[in-house]
Amino acid sequence: NVINLGYRKYFSPILKPDSGSVTVGTSKGQLTFVGKRVYISATVTLSAISSPGGGLNIAYLPGLSGKTILMESLHVSYWHNLTLTSGVVPMAKVNTVNSDQISIAKTDGGRLLFDIANILTASSTIQVDGFIEIA
Repeated sequence: NVINLGYRKYFSPILKPDSGSVTVGTSKGQLTFVGKRVYISATVTLSAISSPGGGLNIAYLPGLSGKTILMESLHVSYWHNLTLTSGVVPMAKVNTVNSDQISIAKTDGGRLLFDIANILTASSTIQVDGFIEIA
């Protein structure tokens, strides 16, 4: 039997709103590749915002651009200083257009909404963890 321990890539993720801008204060990311499975951990803390709006993505995951995603299990495992109303929870999934980005969404009354960038504050932190399988 062979044990595949995989390999790691470290990177500095950014938060990318559809409109407006954000300034990243600190960020850290790690991808661990084990066969076709990629374990992901990415944390971004902001230091300033300027009217962010629309969708919100964590970008750019090294080595995943153009990859076909077979399966995903991602979640927002930690958030701080987001302006969320009661019962609204942030969610995460691979961006359907750019596989090197993770889209952040929110649940609201059973709906999944991607118009989420307006919940950011100048000191927001978002952490996403989980895994994907690539073809």
